[in-house]
Amino acid sequence: MNTLDRTLKNLTQTEEEMRQNYEVLKKRFVDAARRSFILCIHCNKKSVLSSWTFIQNHWYEKPHGCLGGDNWWSSKKECCHISCPKCEKQNYLYNHPQKEKIVKILNDFRFNEEELFLMVYDEHNDKYKSRKE
Repeated sequence: MNTLDRTLKNLTQTEEEMRQNYEVLKKRFVDAARRSFILCIHCNKKSVLSSWTFIQNHWYEKPHGCLGGDNWWSSKKECCHISCPKCEKQNYLYNHPQKEKIVKILNDFRFNEEELFLMVYDEHNDKYKSRKE
């Protein structure tokens, strides 16, 4: 085996080790994020993030022109809702006192909602559909 082949083999092994380490670290971050306590603005009780339901809101663009519109667009995370596991009322993230914390967990760490929340729903005109269906 020449030097180039050994170098490529070592780089491949190093890459695989880094990928495995990344997966371990990501799992630790997800576990820590899921244990974060979130306050309900309706019942004033705290619950861990993993027991909340995330509701991805969507908005509709009416048809315009020959090919434009007639689409549903996902709202930004800070314009979505989360549902309290204790009182089951929806908390609008935009007005939530812990908005920055929740949005940071979702956006900065690039976790998807399914990794963090108990349930995830897509909302279109007050119609809800679970992403697991």
